[in-house]
Amino acid sequence: MQATFPQAALCVAGDLNMNLGGPHLYGTAEGRALLAEAMASSGLAAATAFGCLPAGLLQHPMIDHILLPQAWMAGARVAQAWEGADHIHGRLSDHSGVVVEVALD
Repeated sequence: MQATFPQAALCVAGDLNMNLGGPHLYGTAEGRALLAEAMASSGLAAATAFGCLPAGLLQHPMIDHILLPQAWMAGARVAQAWEGADHIHGRLSDHSGVVVEVALD
């Protein structure tokens, strides 16, 4: 996509099935290394990595992520997050949700 649309900013959001930092590990070390390599080669950074989440917002590190251009990270912040539900009653998913705000110059 970047070759076809070189002027467009690439953002990726989805269930990557691994946490990016924090006290609990989900996913494999190899998978996290491959993701880090792919992000670096694409010029992306995880706005939802463990170190980007305000303390106490979620019980566990996220496995769903929002990847943004590295140049955007200075203006990016996690504005809100909420826990998923084990059994869904009025919740959209069993996965945690997150809102990332980006201020661009």
